[in-house]
Amino acid sequence: MNLIVFVHVITMVGVMLLMMIMMIIIVTMVLEVLMMMVVFVHVMTMVVVMILMMIMIIIIVTMVLEVLMMVVWGLHGDHADLAFYIDDIRHDMILVTFYIDDIRQDMILVTFYVDYIRHDMILVTFYIDDIRHDMILVTFYIDDIRHDVILVTFYIDDIRHDVILVTF
Repeated sequence: MNLIVFVHVITMVGVMLLMMIMMIIIVTMVLEVLMMMVVFVHVMTMVVVMILMMIMIIIIVTMVLEVLMMVVWGLHGDHADLAFYIDDIRHDMILVTFYIDDIRQDMILVTFYVDYIRHDMILVTFYIDDIRHDMILVTFYIDDIRHDVILVTFYIDDIRHDVILVTF
């Protein structure tokens, strides 16, 4: 697993823990009001608040590390590499986000196997004159013959245009 994904997962786990602790604080504060400021409950609430502050500091540090690693990784871009299995079929998904002339570019590559035939799917999203373009390239093999299917979707005057190119 690459380092950026690992740090991102740690950050998300930290956020989930933070949410759980916030729920505990809300419950203890409600209990505090109901029990009319019993000292024990008040002390416990303060302890939980201190733990919450420590976790928030850890989350802020990991988020800063995450951003720094993304900047170091490439030109203001980030790179996520995911591999997962569905029905014992390996799927590789790569998401690359980068900027060219302040225009965000998203590229997703998905590789999977159906009946031991490799399929590559690339989704590229980019903007030209504030018009969103989606390009999907699917490459697969039948009887060792390569097939390419390209789908380009773009909008002109809020009208959707689809262009499909199939290569056999």
